[in-house]
Amino acid sequence: MQRSKYAPVLLFVGLFLLACALAGAAIFLSTMGSGRGEITAVVRTQPTSTSQASVLPAADTPTATITPVPVRDAAPVVTPTPASNDSPLPPDPSPTPARALTTEQVLADTDVPVRDRLDLAQRFKLSDQPIPAVVNPITPAYQVGDQESFWVGESDTLRHFQVTATLRYVGSHSYWWLEDGSDEADKVTDSEMAASAEAFENTIYPTNRAFFGTEWSPGVDNDPRVHVFIGDVPGVGGYFYSINEYSNLINPYSNEKEMFFINIRAARPGSDRLDSILAHEFQHMIHWYNDANEETWVNEGLSELAMTLNGYDTGGTERAFAQTPDTQLNTWGRRPIHNSTPGVIHPTSRSRTTEEASYS
Repeated sequence: MQRSKYAPVLLFVGLFLLACALAGAAIFLSTMGSGRGEITAVVRTQPTSTSQASVLPAADTPTATITPVPVRDAAPVVTPTPASNDSPLPPDPSPTPARALTTEQVLADTDVPVRDRLDLAQRFKLSDQPIPAVVNPITPAYQVGDQESFWVGESDTLRHFQVTATLRYVGSHSYWWLEDGSDEADKVTDSEMAASAEAFENTIYPTNRAFFGTEWSPGVDNDPRVHVFIGDVPGVGGYFYSINEYSNLINPYSNEKEMFFINIRAARPGSDRLDSILAHEFQHMIHWYNDANEETWVNEGLSELAMTLNGYDTGGTERAFAQTPDTQLNTWGRRPIHNSTPGVIHPTSRSRTTEEASYS
């Protein structure tokens, strides 16, 4: 049988159509099977006359071309996952103590600094010059008959005035000065000065040191002796004022000495009254050096004890308390209140604070 000359062409066309059909079926099935998109048929047709009826196209009439258009996948919606925090929670910054401390425990654990005038003056730069703790490079050499100017304080008005005094006695531990120009001081004899000076040197000085400790020695003036001024000291029997333990660059009224002031109109040299005041005030001087933060009522009580230890009358304080037993003993006035009855000193007449001044 003779093969037609168009057989190869027909075979090629048949295979081509078959391949196109298979490819289209594969695309259709894959799109439908994925479930992610849709096939939209785009039909391009040859416009026809509205007067003609719709008929099936002939074999050589262009046919509609179906082009599958897949819809792109929508972007997935991602729900953020909170970051895990594996670190432990910080501890409570202020845990409540099991038991609150008592006032006594708080005070026992608290270190209250001493009000050091030298340290404060240096830190606050109160002077353009260096402020020395000890004002004399060498020990002064005073002799009987020397004269010196002193600042005297008046407790009632809180003023200071300057006077001149003459050195009347020099002991192993003390200098004794008597104010010049005072009518009462002019009546004092050398034997009276010596009597009180020897009582201090032989009894008061060793007794107070044995019971209460030592004063600052050689002290601000670089001299182991203390100074006793006797003259007109208004409003008090006597006093110790700690400002004298500092340079006058800190306080211009400082005498720059370890010093006591005795009012000659309240206590005459050679009397137990003057000696008892010295016993009282010397304890204050010792206490200031060893514990300047002491409560006033404790310090004053120890000065009364110093008077008793040295064999002197305390001036009737126990009788005054017996008459007014409601008097509070552990709270003292800021300013001294002096008793008008001679020989009787109420607690409020003693001192303002240990660090400032102690009055008798």
